[in-house]
Parts: sequence; structure tokens; C-alpha cells
Amino acid sequence: GEFEAPLAFGGAHLSQWSSRPHSLPREGTVGGMGRGDTPEAVRQVLSSASVVAALERAKAEPKSHEESFADVACARRYIRAAEGNVEAAVAALAGTLDWRLRERPQEAECSACRQDRHSHNMRVVGIDELERPVIYTCFSQAIHRFDPEAAMEHLRRTLEDAIAIQDRRQRRLGTSGGSADAAEGGLAAAAAPAESCVWLIDFHGYSLMKDSNPRTAVMAGRLLAHYPERLGRAVILDAPRFFSATWVAVSKVVNTTTAAKVMFARTDDGSFDTELGTWAGGPLKQWLLAEIAENRLKQYQHGEKEYWSASADVSAHDPRALAAFAASPEFALVLTHRVVAGPAAGAAAGAGQANGD
Repeated sequence: GEFEAPLAFGGAHLSQWSSRPHSLPREGTVGGMGRGDTPEAVRQVLSSASVVAALERAKAEPKSHEESFADVACARRYIRAAEGNVEAAVAALAGTLDWRLRERPQEAECSACRQDRHSHNMRVVGIDELERPVIYTCFSQAIHRFDPEAAMEHLRRTLEDAIAIQDRRQRRLGTSGGSADAAEGGLAAAAAPAESCVWLIDFHGYSLMKDSNPRTAVMAGRLLAHYPERLGRAVILDAPRFFSATWVAVSKVVNTTTAAKVMFARTDDGSFDTELGTWAGGPLKQWLLAEIAENRLKQYQHGEKEYWSASADVSAHDPRALAAFAASPEFALVLTHRVVAGPAAGAAAGAGQANGD
């Protein structure tokens, strides 16, 4: 299925994508160093024969932007993911550079959503208090989510979108670890750029029979290994009760860093409302609550909802995204916009994303 993967990839894969638990200022601490990502370790990674050779291969390819991908911030993420093991970080980064050169993820679109916009609905819907893109997906709204290859194609596209959005906002607004919206509200911005995103997986509509393909989990783990340290928070919403037992088993093999990033919450006991209060901010919190409630309406359970279309009533809920985000230049980088705007917009967005890591 589109998203049984967050709990099913297994400890190593989820750990690679996660980052160390932190209070709100943690991700933006000056220099951001921790878990071995020292200047000397970064130098060793970026000057290693494997990484240099991969960059040379990328440089020889026309329209390749992977040389700009492997910057200092990127090296530090790979070092932290390897818990300071420089040799492991070198191997992982060199592997990702070759993968990116081969797969060109910054240019690829979700072919299933091109054919049918109801295929998946995972997308960036706003920015949280730490300037982290918030990715939302709901099982009931992803009608053709059962093809593992298509699901991975969509997941890859979403991650590339989130990274490009974060990079472009930081360059456009000069923001760091706190959003422009948050700054206007008087919240203190952290000192260094945020690099992770928030992932909200809404299990409404989940089917044990249809959404438990182990192949999807394995493929997701392999894909997410190319995006280390990009997870800031994962919220598992309204998961079936048997998932509690699943998480108990999974949490025994994931490290505490990862486990602390995963939060189970429900819409019927106040826990989700409390969870949103820790990172979402007022407008984003209200948008998410409205979107989640709308996705549970009887008339939207069989592909009737068009999440990519704004309501003609400006006072109504806009299912595309939070209003401030939908009105921002970065919204053009989201698949939600491109499935409406067409292939030309997708090509332009892909070109712009090549400059962002």
C-alpha cells in the first residue's frame, strides 16, 4: 500500500532516515554538529576517492546537478546517519550519488498520478514552526495505492518536492530553523537551517488485506536510505489497534533516536490535538484538522474528493494545502500543483529542484 512502510521498513532503514530527538531548537543549533559530523569528518567524506569519483561521473553527464548535491550539509547528514562512521558515510553517499545520476529523481514525476490524480494523495501541505515541510497522506484518498513501484515513484517525488521547497524557502526568505510565519508570531527562529520534514500518515481507510505488501516496505527502506536524516517527526494517526503490538516489536530493533521521532495519535482522544500543538502552529493545525475531518466524510470514500482543486468558496477548506503555503512561490514545486498545471510545470519544477538538496 502507499503507506504501511513507515512501520514496516525495519529498524535499520527507518533509523537511517531519522535524526536525533530534539526539542524545537535542536535542529537549528549553531553548526548543528553531533554524532560525529565534525569538520574533519566532513572533509574526509567529501575528499574520499569514492565520493570524488562519483562526482566526476556526475560532472561528465549532461544536465547533471549532483555535484551541488554533495555539499557540506549533505556530508554531515550522511555522517550522522552512520553515527560518525566515516567509512560507512562515504559508501552511502557515493552510492546515493550514483543512484541519483542513474535515476534522476529530481526530474522524475509520479506516472500513476499523471494518469489518474486519485492514485495517491501524499503531498506537502504546509510548513511547521521549524520551517519543516509537512507531508500528509491518507489511505482512503489514495485509490490506486497498491502497486509498490508506483508507490515508490510517488514517495520519491514527494521527498524531492519537500527538500526543494525547504531549500527554496530558505534562500528566498533567509529563514533558518524557524518559519517566517512563526517569526511573525513572535516565536524565536533557530540558528541554522532545518533539514528534516514532518510526516503525517493518516490510517483512515487502511486495509490489512490490501495494504500489507512486504515488498512495499522493503522498497521503501531502500529508497529512504538515499534520504538520511530527513525525518523530523512521524505521526501515525488513527492506526488500527493491532499496530500497537507491531510497534512494540519494531521499537525493539530501532534505536532510541528513531523511536523518539514516532508518535501514535488518535483523533478521538485528544492526543492528536496535543501532538499538533508541539509543532504545527495555529493555522496549520486548523488546516490539518479540517482536512482529516473532511477525509472521513462518507461522500469522500471512493475517489470523489479532488484534493488538487481549490473550492470556489474562498471561505471553505482548501484541500490542496494551507492557504499561506498554497499562495507561496514554493507551491509550484508540489505535485498537487503540477498535476493540474501539466507536464511543462513538472519539467520546470524538476529543473528548479536540481539546485536544492
